[in-house]
Amino acid sequence: DREGNVTSIGKELKEYNAIDTGIFYCTPDVTNITRDFAGKFSVTDVMGKLALKKKLKTFDITGDFWCDVDTREKLKEAEDILLNSLIKPTDGIISKHINRKISIKISKFLVNTHLTPNMISFISFLFGLFSAALFAMGQSIIAGIVAQISSILDGCDGEIARLKGLVSPSGAIFDAILDRYADMLIILGIIASNPQSLWLVGGLAMLGSYSISYTSSKAELRGITFTRLYEVLMNRDTRLFLIFLGGITGFLYAILVILALFTNLVAFLRIFYFSKRYE
Repeated sequence: DREGNVTSIGKELKEYNAIDTGIFYCTPDVTNITRDFAGKFSVTDVMGKLALKKKLKTFDITGDFWCDVDTREKLKEAEDILLNSLIKPTDGIISKHINRKISIKISKFLVNTHLTPNMISFISFLFGLFSAALFAMGQSIIAGIVAQISSILDGCDGEIARLKGLVSPSGAIFDAILDRYADMLIILGIIASNPQSLWLVGGLAMLGSYSISYTSSKAELRGITFTRLYEVLMNRDTRLFLIFLGGITGFLYAILVILALFTNLVAFLRIFYFSKRYE
């Protein structure tokens, strides 16, 4: 009714203006209602009795996600909806078309373990550290592959956080700090493989990579949104994918040049965007 009371409930209703999700918040009064029933009774029976007494209120969740799961097919449908919701509109090109397709499958398995998002962030960092060491030892092919694995796992921590309801500012900061360390160490590992020829472009690539992350965090802190191009261009998923390509092809110098040029270019374009739009 207009006061938010449920007047009648049940699957046998021919006319209705809402659907119950199957979730009910019950006060101790519900125990008094159950005493009125002799033998077996259902939750719907109890709620129907409360509705008759005008003691059953509604809570509108229009626009929020819910799924009635009472069959295996519905369970599969609910899982698919939840997993597909992990794709973020801010995902970069590589993340959207490559990384998420793999990370979501990994998260589907990990969600049933005791691993926390922070643990997964640290595991991703360890892969980044391992990649850096391999680059420094000249094992560029394996190092590139490990760097890409680190990038894929970097998506799992956030996915698990959302699936388990463990999203927190501290977790996001922890992940961001480890990502910055991993980024710098991987590029340092590449430089260490041939310091005489790679130190300059490597240093510029590190500067640009840090600037991309720094401008992103500053924009988020101030509630500033970039255009789609400025948002995704040369993000971490793209940078690590380029390093992966450089590792398996052996064109590390060329990749560092690309990173040095485009990360710094995007950083300056973002600064220009700031100054023109929010001056």
